[in-house]
Amino acid sequence: MNILRRLNNTYQKVYRNRHHVAKRLNLKDSEYRLWDLYLAVYDWDKKHEETYQTVETTDKVLADVLCWSSSKVCRVRNRLLKKGAIREKARSFYEVILLPSSKNSLAELHYENANLHDQIAETQENIAELQSNQDKTDENTIVSYKGKYRISTVDEYNDIKNKVDELSKNIDEKNCWLSDKPEERILVDEQQRLAGLMLNYEIENDLLPI
Repeated sequence: MNILRRLNNTYQKVYRNRHHVAKRLNLKDSEYRLWDLYLAVYDWDKKHEETYQTVETTDKVLADVLCWSSSKVCRVRNRLLKKGAIREKARSFYEVILLPSSKNSLAELHYENANLHDQIAETQENIAELQSNQDKTDENTIVSYKGKYRISTVDEYNDIKNKVDELSKNIDEKNCWLSDKPEERILVDEQQRLAGLMLNYEIENDLLPI
């Protein structure tokens, strides 16, 4: 793939919360810059079953775009692989993770701070219990989408969109987008998870502007 053809003056929809994801994954400036380049040039056409959501190019081409050396591209990419921002499929062929999970960064934090890990686990249990109680109250509540990996209908999409809007408003009111408190981090992660479901649905149904 000639990625330089993709780096032209065309519109691209990119979720703003990629900056929150970068903070969760503790991306350094160089790591974020390379990840953002991958996001800019990946194959977005779902009709391309073999290459959809991937980038196939050489370190030399990426280095020329970034004004880096090929060896620096290799070093930074290896860190992105470790942090789960991209996934290697073959040599010079990488899948771009649009909204990476924060599990990798949480795993690193576990080794650095076991107490924080325990607090997160406890908070997750409390939230799960709260959501379980909400499900019993209203079986049609959006909480039923907890753990869902794919949106199947436009009604589900609209329900999840409402939930994302509700979570965003709650996060705005608490001003906790970049909070390090475990309970507030989980709130932001849930908003991003549901936003990721929306993004995948929009891609699958050609709802993104080209």
